[in-house]
Amino acid sequence: MKTYRPQLMSALLGLLSLVTLSTPAAETADLTVSGVIRPPACNVTLANDGVVDFGIIKSQSLDDSQANKLPRHEFDMSVSCNAPIRIAIYAKDNRHNQTQTDAQNALGGNVQRTSGVTTEKGAAVGAVAMTPLKGTGDGATSSTLQTTNDGKAWKTWPSGGQIVTWPGNDDYFGWGKAGKSSPAAFTNMTETIGVDLALAPRSKLPDHVSQHEFDASVTFKVVYL
Repeated sequence: MKTYRPQLMSALLGLLSLVTLSTPAAETADLTVSGVIRPPACNVTLANDGVVDFGIIKSQSLDDSQANKLPRHEFDMSVSCNAPIRIAIYAKDNRHNQTQTDAQNALGGNVQRTSGVTTEKGAAVGAVAMTPLKGTGDGATSSTLQTTNDGKAWKTWPSGGQIVTWPGNDDYFGWGKAGKSSPAAFTNMTETIGVDLALAPRSKLPDHVSQHEFDASVTFKVVYL
């Protein structure tokens, strides 16, 4: 048995040498540098879960021949961001082309600034218009601003001016420092918005025997500037 050990050891050493010589040298190493660019994010919320309720309206209280403009309601919009940022708000009518003509005219007659009001069966029975009233930026009074060209130019919101809700519009409202006419970076913004509702003359409403629920629907979207 002893006579075979040198041969066996020699064979093992040869095998180990072969393995060692076949292993490549690690002469290079790669480094990857990565990251994510993430802009500040904002959340928009509406008071009362976004519901402005005009309650029960008795049909006999409505004018038979003229549109019926109801007392203004208001709601608060809040926008909270995780860092100061300049933003604007875009509004889109989800009842597009479903305004009742008399009601629309009672609110100023501007088709781009009035939103449709329909019954549960889709009948057009009125129109809604919204007006920014007062805003804040990080707790201080702010200027409410308007752009009509997708943010290329800005001006102070005109007194009594209505929000454009025509789908695809590039007319937004935003916030600036008090007395200024250009958007400013805020973390938290609020806006009180007036809601004007007009209903069609009673003679142009669906039958007066049945009860009819109606609604309007507008989507607000944050636009990062």
